[in-house]
Amino acid sequence: MKYTKLYISKNNSKGGGVKFSAYNRFVFLKKLHKRYLIIIKKKEKYYSFSYDKDILKLIKFKNSFKLIDKYQISYKVIDNLEIIRSKKFDNNNYKKYLYIVKIRKILDRLLSNI
Repeated sequence: MKYTKLYISKNNSKGGGVKFSAYNRFVFLKKLHKRYLIIIKKKEKYYSFSYDKDILKLIKFKNSFKLIDKYQISYKVIDNLEIIRSKKFDNNNYKKYLYIVKIRKILDRLLSNI
């Protein structure tokens, strides 16, 4: 999977420093944890991007981590680059669901051209 560059914009608040957008946080953590589902918590809502978002749609994720546990997918939930929840399974099914999502996308493209 190809990612764009990590863009860092300066924060204009009193504290200074840098501000990461949600997507940049996702890309940064995805590079570190390739076999984990990365979920970002922002204002009491959960966000994800790219194939991780498609995996969450596939398993019908509705802010309940019991579904992710049921399918045994290792995941990390972050809030401002701080990992607030993490689960690792010995039998991690992340790759399995990643392949299912990729195959579905290919089939959708093939069937849409008919």
